[in-house]
Amino acid sequence: MSGFKETKDLIDFLLAAVECWSKVYDDGSVDMTDIPDFWEIFMKIGPLIENSEMIPQEVKDLDAAELKELLKHIQDNLVIEDVDAQVLLDKLCVAMHAAYEVFMLVKAPEEEE
Repeated sequence: MSGFKETKDLIDFLLAAVECWSKVYDDGSVDMTDIPDFWEIFMKIGPLIENSEMIPQEVKDLDAAELKELLKHIQDNLVIEDVDAQVLLDKLCVAMHAAYEVFMLVKAPEEEE
């Protein structure tokens, strides 16, 4: 077990973003009164970017016990009802990979040859 704090933090961010969107769009529209909800999510992006390079290795090193703990964490913190945690985890992994690539582009753009 190598640990997966950064991965867990990214999943928490994604779950919070889903919860925020669900809350904001609950009334059927997005308007200026929703800015505080989005701002709260926006402020969490910085710490994720700082340690984002650790996430691929953490995911690669996940063992069965950590994966089970991660699934339980998702189930415990999932706000939207009737969502299969395994399907969500698969989608979160895809989203984490995409987010990592975007973060690395922003953090350290590749040099042009």
